[in-house]
Amino acid sequence: MSVRNSVKNVKPECFAKSQRKSFEYEEIKTLNTEDELTEFQQSLKSQGLHKKSEINGKWERIITYECEETKRGCKYVLIIRTSHDDLKSLITHRTCGHQHLNPKNSNLTKEIKALMSMYTHLPASRIQRKLKEAGLPILPKLQITNFLNRERKKKRESDAAENPVADVEIEHKRGRPKKISYK
Repeated sequence: MSVRNSVKNVKPECFAKSQRKSFEYEEIKTLNTEDELTEFQQSLKSQGLHKKSEINGKWERIITYECEETKRGCKYVLIIRTSHDDLKSLITHRTCGHQHLNPKNSNLTKEIKALMSMYTHLPASRIQRKLKEAGLPILPKLQITNFLNRERKKKRESDAAENPVADVEIEHKRGRPKKISYK
């Protein structure tokens, strides 16, 4: 028996790629008119769903809506299938649930933002110390740095709007004028 045949018979215990997840779908409603469909689509926007795709097939149009919290792990999807013949719409959804276990939680309160905007000239480690002295929760250095960069950028844009760019002409070595702009 050769080495090749012995390797073929061995089943791999771990795969290089994880297997694709398959979801189960359940029928919710059937809509009979175009007006009911547009009314239903308007109600989806208020439920926190947005349109992911719209595919016009040969026999039906498929519109897919997904939850706005997909980046946080919500796998909820709603599919509307409308046939071209009788304009009957079949609405199905994933049975995985639409519960948001990870609520949106921002540590940047108004007090923290005010304190950090006062100390935009300081590095992140010093601002962490100031937050600790003030009795506020200490944020990671990366978050503080990102906030400071946004604040500095806003300040530069507002300063640029107030002060137009100054153009100055300087004599070049060979006598030609050279234009320099300062921001």
